[in-house]
Amino acid sequence: MYSKIIIFYFYKRFFSEDENEKKKDCENMFPFEFDNNTLISKYTGLSITSPQIRDPKEELAFTYLFNRMLDAIHFAYKTKYPLIIESPTGFGKKTSIEYFKKCLNLIEDNNNEYDFVVHVPLSNSTTIEDLFCKVKPITKENGDLVFEEIPSNFLKAINKETCKNNTFVVIENLEQASKTILESLIPVFNNNSDEQILLPNGKEINKGEFTLIATYDPNFKNSSALNSLIKGILDSSIIFTLSDFHKKDYEIICKNIFRKEILDEDFKNEISQFIDDIVKLSNILYKQQIKERITINDLRKFYYFRKETINIIDYQSIFKLLFIQRFIGIINMKLILNEFKFNYHDRICPIYGLNLILNLIKN
Repeated sequence: MYSKIIIFYFYKRFFSEDENEKKKDCENMFPFEFDNNTLISKYTGLSITSPQIRDPKEELAFTYLFNRMLDAIHFAYKTKYPLIIESPTGFGKKTSIEYFKKCLNLIEDNNNEYDFVVHVPLSNSTTIEDLFCKVKPITKENGDLVFEEIPSNFLKAINKETCKNNTFVVIENLEQASKTILESLIPVFNNNSDEQILLPNGKEINKGEFTLIATYDPNFKNSSALNSLIKGILDSSIIFTLSDFHKKDYEIICKNIFRKEILDEDFKNEISQFIDDIVKLSNILYKQQIKERITINDLRKFYYFRKETINIIDYQSIFKLLFIQRFIGIINMKLILNEFKFNYHDRICPIYGLNLILNLIKN
């Protein structure tokens, strides 16, 4: 197991936000090299070898942030060091995890010879029993009532006696976990493979060797800041925080979204204007410390709305509707409209209604 000093070095060297390094990274939009059943990181030089490795050949938007996120997952898988990915919804956390699973052909089937993948979605109502082991009453033929313990897939994945080689565990929505759940996860995140885990029934299990990835949304309602999580979890994990997209990122994402469309010159110019406006809006949100962020989902929404309303609503009105009127606070809305030199009193009302536009998209 890598020491914390080495882990810290890799974290600072390869996951830092250095602008010069960022520009260099953007020149090469693919983070991995596939070579004879080996998946090699172009950033760290670390490699993973498995007969299951293959190139998914998917048409994704390989932005700087997406590349770094993939490389962080690669690093966590190689070192078996827990990774927490912090970002709002719509920044590609799920897509990056799914893509990495396809690279290693990780199948969610505990009968698979090589790998075992488990997703653990947490919520405010998740209990210790849901997470580890439930007890089910069963009546035997002689009428006796017995209680059978049913381990969860999560427990099977982390238990040394039942886990498979290269077990891949994804804990989703860490921000929604109760304090009790977080405390129970401390030994799971601890990178000491000899750690024992105490179950709700009082039994202890030996922890197996697995890759642990957790996602955390700081914008979730009532969620606390990441640094307020249980110290035992933070001290045992690499924290990968996604910042806002940059102009180059938006260009790559939009190119990917529009890749199958035949665009006329006017539409191309409008997309160029849209990218400039999105970058400007992102800078305003950051400068004014407004919590909302522009996500990949927002860019897709613009594409569908613009495509269906090209001869109905002008570009400026669509931009206002999707990216400015969403900020409910009047002060924030006025501020943003003023920065764009849009007239507040002439702001559009969604007279067509979101339902109508959504119906147009579906049809």
